[in-house]
Amino acid sequence: MQKYPGKFEVIIVDNASKDETQKICKKYAKKKLIKYYRSPVEYDRKAFTLDEAIKKVARYDILAMTDPDGVCREDWLMHIVQPFKDKHVGGVIGLTHAGNFYKNFFTKLRAIEDEWGLVISPLGRSRLGRAIHLVCGANYAVRRSALKSVGYHGKKTLGEDFELTIRLYKKGWRIRVTNAEVWQEEVENLREYVRQRLRWMDTGIRCNKLYAKDLAYVAKRRFMGLFLFYLSSIIQLFSFIFMVMMLFGAFFSIFLYFSGLISFILLNLGVAIGLAKFDKRHLIPYVPFFLLLEPFYAFYCLFLLLWHSTIHKRPIVWRSLYDGYYHRGSKVMLK
Repeated sequence: MQKYPGKFEVIIVDNASKDETQKICKKYAKKKLIKYYRSPVEYDRKAFTLDEAIKKVARYDILAMTDPDGVCREDWLMHIVQPFKDKHVGGVIGLTHAGNFYKNFFTKLRAIEDEWGLVISPLGRSRLGRAIHLVCGANYAVRRSALKSVGYHGKKTLGEDFELTIRLYKKGWRIRVTNAEVWQEEVENLREYVRQRLRWMDTGIRCNKLYAKDLAYVAKRRFMGLFLFYLSSIIQLFSFIFMVMMLFGAFFSIFLYFSGLISFILLNLGVAIGLAKFDKRHLIPYVPFFLLLEPFYAFYCLFLLLWHSTIHKRPIVWRSLYDGYYHRGSKVMLK
């Protein structure tokens, strides 16, 4: 359904799934509506299968990717290719929203997080000349020559998108943000959230360790961009600090209390104004709950990660879609 005037192909990449995906895709492939690539074995991460499909099946120079739960606007492809007019652009990220925000209280908090991290922050940073943007695996495009120049997707961790980001910047490629919109299915309860965040946190820590030299190299050229990227990623920490200031200030210092209170209010206003600007007013009433609860969710996951890695020494693994991870097939609302 993409309204795109040029030639394009739709490729379904299947990591040896055990459900009805193969049967369905073969039916559409027979009609030549899609191309279907199924890996010969099930890999423990999607980067292997993705790169195999790119090398063996994909024909064109621009590769646009989304996840199994991604629902794209009809103009998605049109928007995501535009920045590639600049020959220095190696990757492009779109705007990613939570499509199942309506399900319950918890999904509304996840929707706010997505809007802050995947819409408001990237567009804000894009006003800087040397901004740093994280490739979001659910909504991005990459120039084939750029992907080839960095050795394709990273496979050292479960975060191939984070690795790709670092590698592209290290090679001197630029990453741009555009209004190519995708709605995805977010986790719907705390159990699913914990399983997701353990993988994300583990991936982030590993990537920062493994690519420390590359990040230092990038920082020399884009220090402010990298600084603001990390700063915008720890909104929960700021929220927690302001709450602690209010708590201690209530007992020991009226100045500390009001400093924390004003800072917390300004943080709420900042997120609310961002949501209003991008027509997400229905989420604004939940902003205080997000900023109050999110730090405790995040610290709980960090505690579990440290417990698993230091006490039990259990590896954090990629969870397949069909093992009850969290893709429920909920209706996605493009709102």
